[in-house]
Amino acid sequence: MELLLKALTARGHAATLKDRKIKVKPAGLSNNIFISYDISLNRYVVKSHDLINGSMGALILLNGLWTYKTSDVFVGSMFIAMAMFGFLLIIMTELKIKSLREYMDGFNLEHQVKQCG
Repeated sequence: MELLLKALTARGHAATLKDRKIKVKPAGLSNNIFISYDISLNRYVVKSHDLINGSMGALILLNGLWTYKTSDVFVGSMFIAMAMFGFLLIIMTELKIKSLREYMDGFNLEHQVKQCG
């Protein structure tokens, strides 16, 4: 894990190690990315928790649409705007995680070759 952390910081990522997970903070507007080691797959796995964030965004959007229709237009519009911002964060995170996933595929390949040979 420490070797991966050094490699990520050398590439310019703001990465920290906590509880056997590496937390990467991409620059700009995006959510945090977590890297952990999966023993069964024998590789490092990149996770961004987009399913949870997307589900919360969908609930906020539904709440906003319901509020907009039934009671207060202003409050409903605010909920809808918050949901759209959450969806924008997910898209920005996925765009920034693409290069990190490609690097992790190469790192996993090197890690597996070192263990075999």
